Amino acid sequence: MYRYYVSFNYRTASGLGLSAADVTVPTRITTAKDVERIRDYFAAKTGYQNLMVLAFSEYGS
Repeated sequence: MYRYYVSFNYRTASGLGLSAADVTVPTRITTAKDVERIRDYFAAKTGYQNLMVLAFSEYGS
């Protein structure tokens, strides 16, 4: 398992927001499709619209 720090922005009814969270995934993030899956996960979990992953960084072991 790989643990990442992920920052993202999003849109709500009251405007734009910026947030960050940890995520653990079974494989390393190596493709745009991997980033899309993380974006979709956070969008479903939070309900935020137009969520965009800005950056991610793998934690060291």
